[in-house]
Amino acid sequence: MLPTLPIALALFLISAQGQGWGIGGAYLRSLSGAGVGFGIMLAIYISSRGGTGAGDVKLGALLDAIPGFPQIIAGLPIGFVLGEITGIIILLLRIKGIKEAIPFGQALIIGCVLVLLLGSSSYDWYLNLFR
Repeated sequence: MLPTLPIALALFLISAQGQGWGIGGAYLRSLSGAGVGFGIMLAIYISSRGGTGAGDVKLGALLDAIPGFPQIIAGLPIGFVLGEITGIIILLLRIKGIKEAIPFGQALIIGCVLVLLLGSSSYDWYLNLFR
């Protein structure tokens, strides 16, 4: 995943989120998104003592570079909620047990895609939840 991070940074310039910021501003938003995603997922990885995989940490950095900051502030929580809902359904249907690993990366990807599709309206919607 880490080799694709420079590609995501380069493509951020032509994305809808990167428009109107100039080269420096667009890269700063994309890099800060990657840093925030990496930091949050690393904190979860360390605090859960391996409950979340290291692949999710790298995926967090990559996915968060794509919409950039501040849109990722909405993308990560959407991914977390989708992951929790999926995990509860998997446990209720007894597909996996409580001690077995439940994939989380797909939920992070869906959260990122939703933010990309909804644009800044997803960020505004998420912030309005707390007002």
